[in-house]
Amino acid sequence: MKKIIVFICLILLTGCTATYEINIKDDKITEKLTAIETNQLIFDDRNDSGWTIRDMFDATVNSIDDRFSNKNGKIKSINSDDKLGIEYTNTINSIENSSILNQCYINPRVTVNGSEVTLDTGFNFKCYEYYENLETIKIVLKTNYKVISTNADEESNGKYIWNFTKDSNKQIKFTYDKSVTNNSTNMYLIIIVIFVIIIVGITGYVIIRKNKNSNKF
Repeated sequence: MKKIIVFICLILLTGCTATYEINIKDDKITEKLTAIETNQLIFDDRNDSGWTIRDMFDATVNSIDDRFSNKNGKIKSINSDDKLGIEYTNTINSIENSSILNQCYINPRVTVNGSEVTLDTGFNFKCYEYYENLETIKIVLKTNYKVISTNADEESNGKYIWNFTKDSNKQIKFTYDKSVTNNSTNMYLIIIVIFVIIIVGITGYVIIRKNKNSNKF
């Protein structure tokens, strides 16, 4: 995947942005890389051979061979009036096998303590050593498990986001409880609400019965 981003950024030259997402849902972990350039002014620039940036982009993406795609992975191009780029998706069996995390950090570690799982990348963010033309990098973690703690820069709609620039040297820490999902949390709330309704109903019934019995005398 490193070569894919390098291809795109070398063609675009002016720099591009990358967003890397890890989605942990139940026992399935998927990763998605999106690298794009939005500087429309360069898309139709021509080199000495008469090729435009858009022409070179299409030729490069089309020439990426099957070694970048496997039964779990897929690549598609992003080519519109206002952006050029690629989207790479893949299924992995552990966060430790994440392509981007292993390129950006020396030894990202995942530790398991009972039902709690913790990702700790350590410091020394290395991605810009590989991708010099990238302007910004965003790493996003999302899960349907209960999140215990995180040092994310921001949270938005259940997504935990770390923003990197060329001056960044930050650690990613993320702990979740794989025994509790958002769905199960919602179910617990539903059960509690039902229990409260039953108690209130029984209490009301008892009060009404007592009032009726007292009215007989």
